[in-house]
Amino acid sequence: MKESRTILTILMLLSFFGQGIAQSFTSSGPNSGNITSIAATSTLLFAGAKNEYSSGGAWTSADNGQTWNNVIDNIPGKIVQTVGSHGDVLFVATQAHQDNTGVTYYDGGIYRSDDNGLTWTQPWPQGPTVIITSFYSFGTSVFAGTGTGPYRSINNGVTWTLARTGLNTGLQRAVKCFFSSGDTLFLGTRAGVYRSVNNGTNWIASTAGIPLTGSAFPGWITGMTKFGSTLYASTYDQGVFKSTDKGITWVAANTGLPEMELRAIYATENAVFTSTKKNGVYKSMDNGATWTQATSGLPIMEIPVFLQSGNNLFAGGFDGIFKTTDNGLTWTETNNNLAGHAVWKSTKAGPYLFAGTYSGRVYRSSDNGTTWQSANGNLITKSGSLNYVMAMGSVGNTVFAAYYDSLYRSTDFGVTWASVTAENVVGQQINEMFTMNSRIYLSIGVYSDDEGLTWTTDLTLAGSNNCIKDGDRFAGGSQTVYRSVSGTQPFTAVGTVPTNGGARITCMATLDNKLYVGTGITYTGDGVYESSDNGVTWTKVGMGDSLVSNLAVVSGKLFAKTMWSVQMKSAAGNTWINVGAGLPYNFMGRYSSALFGNNDYLFAGIAARSLYKADVTQFVAPSQPSAISGSAAPCIGSTQTYSVTNVPGVTYIWQPPVGWTITSGQNTSTLTVVVGSIPGTVIVTPSNVYGVGPYQYMVVMPNTNPPAQPGAIAGSTNPMEGSSETYSVTNDPGVSYAWTFPSGWVQTGGGTTNEVTVTVGSDSGNITATPSTACGSGMPRTLAVVPTPSGFTVTFNVDMSTAEGFTPGTDLVYLTGNFPGASWITPGDPGSLIMAQVGSTLVYTYSLLIDAGTYEYKYFKNAGWDDGEYTGGANRLAAVTTSTSFNDTWGGSINWANLQWPGTGSIALGGAYDVYAQAYIPNGITANAGGTYGLQAWIGYSSDNTDPNTWTNWIPAPFFGQGYANDEFKADLGSAIAAEGTYYYVSRFRFGNMPFVYGGFNGGFWDGTTNISGVLTINANDKTLTLNNVMLEGLYAGGGFMNQAFNEVGPQFDPGVADMIAVELHDATNYATIEYSSLVQLSTTGTATVTGIPVTLSGDYRITVKHRNSIETTTANAVSFAGTTIIQSFGDPAEIYGGNLLQMADMGYAIYGGDINQDGAVDGGDVTPFDNDQFNFVAGYVLSDVDGNGSVDSGDGTIIDNNQFGFVGASLP
Repeated sequence: MKESRTILTILMLLSFFGQGIAQSFTSSGPNSGNITSIAATSTLLFAGAKNEYSSGGAWTSADNGQTWNNVIDNIPGKIVQTVGSHGDVLFVATQAHQDNTGVTYYDGGIYRSDDNGLTWTQPWPQGPTVIITSFYSFGTSVFAGTGTGPYRSINNGVTWTLARTGLNTGLQRAVKCFFSSGDTLFLGTRAGVYRSVNNGTNWIASTAGIPLTGSAFPGWITGMTKFGSTLYASTYDQGVFKSTDKGITWVAANTGLPEMELRAIYATENAVFTSTKKNGVYKSMDNGATWTQATSGLPIMEIPVFLQSGNNLFAGGFDGIFKTTDNGLTWTETNNNLAGHAVWKSTKAGPYLFAGTYSGRVYRSSDNGTTWQSANGNLITKSGSLNYVMAMGSVGNTVFAAYYDSLYRSTDFGVTWASVTAENVVGQQINEMFTMNSRIYLSIGVYSDDEGLTWTTDLTLAGSNNCIKDGDRFAGGSQTVYRSVSGTQPFTAVGTVPTNGGARITCMATLDNKLYVGTGITYTGDGVYESSDNGVTWTKVGMGDSLVSNLAVVSGKLFAKTMWSVQMKSAAGNTWINVGAGLPYNFMGRYSSALFGNNDYLFAGIAARSLYKADVTQFVAPSQPSAISGSAAPCIGSTQTYSVTNVPGVTYIWQPPVGWTITSGQNTSTLTVVVGSIPGTVIVTPSNVYGVGPYQYMVVMPNTNPPAQPGAIAGSTNPMEGSSETYSVTNDPGVSYAWTFPSGWVQTGGGTTNEVTVTVGSDSGNITATPSTACGSGMPRTLAVVPTPSGFTVTFNVDMSTAEGFTPGTDLVYLTGNFPGASWITPGDPGSLIMAQVGSTLVYTYSLLIDAGTYEYKYFKNAGWDDGEYTGGANRLAAVTTSTSFNDTWGGSINWANLQWPGTGSIALGGAYDVYAQAYIPNGITANAGGTYGLQAWIGYSSDNTDPNTWTNWIPAPFFGQGYANDEFKADLGSAIAAEGTYYYVSRFRFGNMPFVYGGFNGGFWDGTTNISGVLTINANDKTLTLNNVMLEGLYAGGGFMNQAFNEVGPQFDPGVADMIAVELHDATNYATIEYSSLVQLSTTGTATVTGIPVTLSGDYRITVKHRNSIETTTANAVSFAGTTIIQSFGDPAEIYGGNLLQMADMGYAIYGGDINQDGAVDGGDVTPFDNDQFNFVAGYVLSDVDGNGSVDSGDGTIIDNNQFGFVGASLP
């Protein structure tokens, strides 16, 4: 009977199969995509990917490209064309799409988002003929480029109007890009450049110099930018053109470019970048005169878009997004979480998995798909719908990748690739590769036995959808299955798959000595078929009318890939389980058919989302449940509970004996039943979507006997009065327990269960547990308990290190107070509390058991009341609420401390600075004359105004005297600091071994706000130099005065300041050595003062004056700087080296002017910049304005000409 009921249970479980399950797959990468557009808002980067025949993607990044977040899932089933932004509004342009039945929906258009891509609205469906190529934000408008002309929106993209007046042909209306300079908007089309000065209302041709004939795509503009005042345009096959007249005329600028096929152009503040079709990125640092390659770290790929954000320049292309922070010297990948490929084919070679994509890129992984790297090597991926990786394969360590009409092989795992040039391979469309033993087959009937070096044609071995079974090769074409014995004999037809609706064989696999084929045609199919006789006869085994694009066998399980799911064949009949529920499928699932296994992982390609992987070991039926918990001998008629450990995702089918009634819990891990009279077994069978697991059972014998006496009661026999305690007996399922306790005890939880909690009373007695069921009560179990009186253990510790004259071992320490049973016993009398020394320390201890409350106490040394820790004052207080310790110091503790004086100060380096501080210990401890025994003080300092408990510089502060009831301490802080600067200082105190306390200025303990650190400024003993009679020829006004230097609107400096001069101190013996330099103001009276000259400069130095357009002039002799104040005149030729001063008309002397280029002479080198600036009417505070009147004119020329004629120059040692 048990066996028949188990079979019935299993049959009930079959109804669960075929249902979807929770997400089991995780994104695997490759993290990149065919990036075709990048935009930015004030907070986000926004990138778009376009894949031929795939949905593409759109991602945002809030951390400048470090990580990306997919935001396209809210626009399902659309092919992304491009993305853009206007302010903080995001735009995505899509095109028409087809559903899984092949129906075309012309529902593409512009989608916009105001919330960073969380939600999208479609303000403009563009219809079946318009494809949007670009977006551009211009002032308050946003433009969209299409194949029929530009559209314009003036309300943030809510509505759009066509704006193509002046664009009269189809090529002129084929918009590829936009650019703006000032109020001019430029348009790049298939027929050159157009410009508009009225926000796109009218367009004017601006193409002079860009040929519209002579190439395959003449005038096709792929990008525009501006560097300085020069406009640039890149073209599809004519190179770079630039314009210096705002786009009126253009000239070619291609020196250094290896090809003319360009895809984008972009300018930063330092360089112009352009991307080529086959040779990567080039840049120009000389305004387009020459170009050099800039691809370090950047794959060679077409890059259709650049964007600068902060210091980062981003480049997007087939391999995703890369960025440079060093002006293109190096590039790094920045594709974290940006998985946007359509993976089409895969293979394994050596330690690597390889993935081929619909964008033509190849990637490899050495860690089972956790990370991926580009394996394109020298493969050049081209644009176009036929450039995807059509097939991949490997033999030995050689990898093969087939494109539409070409085959490549790599012997270094994708680092480099070589084209296969065999005549029987070149130009052929290879749909599949298949390896058997050491031979690799191509679907075109060609094979190689030497890893692709040579190829042999044998059309009898042509075939696709291959698999190996029992050493033979099988292939499927149309509805026919072919077999090649040992893989070397010609294919012969062995059977036909009886598909419906014209479905063809799309894939083949073998498992458990059976052949399987998937079928499909366009958007539909006929599911999966199975053969047990080597392909002769076939039986459909499920999947309905699904188009099955791929089959894979992983860890003994068969998986099928459809457009909308990943299915696993169940071990129970011809049912399939959707193990890919939750994957981000889209309508282009047939263009990402990859399905393959590695180790225990299944990989599935998802269109425009790269690969997802799942551990197939999770796709198993549940294991046998744990042992069933519940009563094995329940009372007839009682309600019983039976349970097993719950496993998430598992359904439990219960089968109790006949006549038992299930009241709740079927399908769960816990069952409730009313017990019948018939004995038998309680059976539970687990199941999940993967199958049925082995059942568990328990033999049950219903009875009418009362329950047995419980086992011993567990719990404390001496609980603390008032405490909460737990008591229990071993549980017997189905049994209730009546508990009784001594008088005054209160049960607080547990009810009639086997475990209860109580609050302990003061009475002793017995705890009783009496078992009962519907069959009656059993013999009780008892436990005798004696409560422990309430109270808390309180320990008193006192540190005697502050007790002056205390001798351990000779002196005794007493504790006395108003404790119950020992209230204020005279120290030394019978019953007094003698404290015990803790080891060899000066700490003494005593413990008491006392009730909660507040107690007074005090410590005494030796017998009697005369030698207490202090005389008079308040007793100590101990508030007791629980067991605790009180840790004291003899005499008390520091109750108050400060930084007494001063709060601030300033001294010269090395000077004295006395700092005072006070501390207070109550009960007369610090009030006694003399320093308190055990009380120590320091003054500390730091260059940072931080918490002083982190400081490391502390100076001992000896006792100085009494300050009322306080002890006062003093230390000389100034002599302790060896460097100039600003310092913060506080006091620090310690009584005995107690923690340090810190004093602030000036009210108490340092807190950083009210009681703060003192501030000491230590100044260096700097020197001051005063120069007199420093007159400049150009500014000299006569009578010992100079004019102020002017700019174009008035004086350059404040009133009384003529100009700025540089004052230098030169070595007395080697003039070329400058010991000190300072830029200072020169007054209109010829005085300049230099302060802050280091005290270390105490030798003899020549003093030199330099001015922006005057001759360098120095003293005749070295001047002593032994003192702190130095005065020097520049008004007497005898004081000047070589007497090199100009005598003015009023007989005063001035420094020669006119040395504009500061080469030490007034000559033709000064005339040239003067002439140029005079010719251009230059005005302002400029070097060529020698006379300082604010303009370059003849007055300046006179000075220059006179001094040039007189061969005026610097006269230096």
